[in-house]
Amino acid sequence: MRRFFLLISVAVAALWLASCEEDLHDPSDVALFVSPSASEVPEVYVGDKQLYEVEMYTQHSYVARVQVSSFDAYFGERVLKDTTWGGPVPSFRFVYEALPADRDSLEVELTFRAWDDAGSTCEVSRSLLVLGREVLLAEKAGIVLYPPSSGRPDAMSFADPSQTFSWLTSPDSVRADMYIDADAGLSQVTLRSNTAAKFVRHNSFDYAAATAPGLQAVYASSNRVDAVASLAVNDIVLVGHGERAEGVLRVSNIIRDPYGGESCVQIAFKGLASE
Repeated sequence: MRRFFLLISVAVAALWLASCEEDLHDPSDVALFVSPSASEVPEVYVGDKQLYEVEMYTQHSYVARVQVSSFDAYFGERVLKDTTWGGPVPSFRFVYEALPADRDSLEVELTFRAWDDAGSTCEVSRSLLVLGREVLLAEKAGIVLYPPSSGRPDAMSFADPSQTFSWLTSPDSVRADMYIDADAGLSQVTLRSNTAAKFVRHNSFDYAAATAPGLQAVYASSNRVDAVASLAVNDIVLVGHGERAEGVLRVSNIIRDPYGGESCVQIAFKGLASE
């Protein structure tokens, strides 16, 4: 009987140590059990989601904080979740969403880190493979921007293009990825940015068949500028920050009212932020 309990104790201890990083040499008082296991490498398509079930244990009172981060060659390191608790929580679920990139596949490493109330830590890694697919980007039409002098919305963010605002007077001005610079009658319209966004006017780009990989490839290989002057109907403009595309817009109409009352620029937008 004593031998039986000894074997059970050894097995439990081995499982506890294996619950943290498989090659971790320093034992921890905290343990994370993450499913899928380290031996599994899930494959998900762009836009799909992968569920991770995480069970948490500690030899102290409770696990106080968990952080989940990802690393890949395209997006670099990103913190995806950072949660704290004030008492015992035995488990949680984490959903990873595969973002679009300009490549056929992308290897992603997820790192789960935990801290308990006594300061002990544990770290567990999981891998997955993101596969690209040719999915047409969804369009948001009917976006209207007005002359700045009108006091009406003249700016938008790429992440939420439908919620336009006035970049000079709104508290949202810090996220004015794009605004129009023009006189009241819109005789000349220039697209500018308050967030150092870049623009590529590319009227031969296939807007109707735009996909995330195609948009990113054209944007990255084009000459990106800080502003687009003399905007015209049917202009197609790719937008983003740095070398990363965030969307493409098409100018559907420009209404020029010499009195300024009805002047506006009407656009449609296909973005990557919500994909």
